[in-house]
Amino acid sequence: MMPTRRQTSTYNQKRNDILPLFTKLLVNKMPVSRAIDVLEIGVKTYYSKLEWIYRRCLEFLERHEQKPLQNKTFGTVWLNTDKMIYNLNNVRKKGMGGARYDDVEDTQFSTHIIISADVFSRYVYRADVAFDWDVRMEDIMLDTILYKDDHLHLFARKHARLRFSSYPQEPTENDTQTMAEYKKKLDEFDTRNHYIEGLHTNGTYTTMAHYWLIKDLLKAQNWRFVTDNESSLHSAMYRVFSEDFRSFSAHHFLCLTDREKSRKQAYQEFSEASTDLYN
Repeated sequence: MMPTRRQTSTYNQKRNDILPLFTKLLVNKMPVSRAIDVLEIGVKTYYSKLEWIYRRCLEFLERHEQKPLQNKTFGTVWLNTDKMIYNLNNVRKKGMGGARYDDVEDTQFSTHIIISADVFSRYVYRADVAFDWDVRMEDIMLDTILYKDDHLHLFARKHARLRFSSYPQEPTENDTQTMAEYKKKLDEFDTRNHYIEGLHTNGTYTTMAHYWLIKDLLKAQNWRFVTDNESSLHSAMYRVFSEDFRSFSAHHFLCLTDREKSRKQAYQEFSEASTDLYN
């Protein structure tokens, strides 16, 4: 019988004593190489501890935050949403390395993350990365053959949300694609198989899922959204909360910065606009 979380936090864990310091270094954004030196551990141990802490955080959210929120009702929710870009490492699979550079991808990928927090308390409701860890290239290949995805419009494809929405097929007589273009697409698809599983997803798709899950989590009578001028945020917001905007129970506040004005002038206008808005 496995022990409960209260009985032990060291089950199936080695060097469990470093977890408090490991978490502190992680929160303070210490580089991986420096943290490894401080903790005196290897790279493999570092990433295994990182995944272990991540799973414990998800457990904490489910036990102590998600369930209590489902039993609460809010009058007005002020939601501040922003999309950020992170450069994540692109790691090859084991045994797929080599000295050739004609079949490699970029070592770093620009990855979007969508975060929504309460305007006043700064409580973060959700943070979603535009990446699908569960998708496999083999599934895309099979679905392309079954559904003829390569001949459909992008919005009609099963995997339209992904970076590779279909598996390249050899052009026929009626295709406008040349053989050179086909081979280039095929090489890009095959090269991706040499790297870790998963694919980047479309930013608008991720944002729609992000808002839908927040709407499902919070029971609110009125919604107030604060965003910058990001088209994917606007598109997802107006789709998910379409009924709320039609009934005027949802309002959108757009934050823009005029680069031509000085800081003093911009702050003065900001103060005046804030006073007028509250009045």
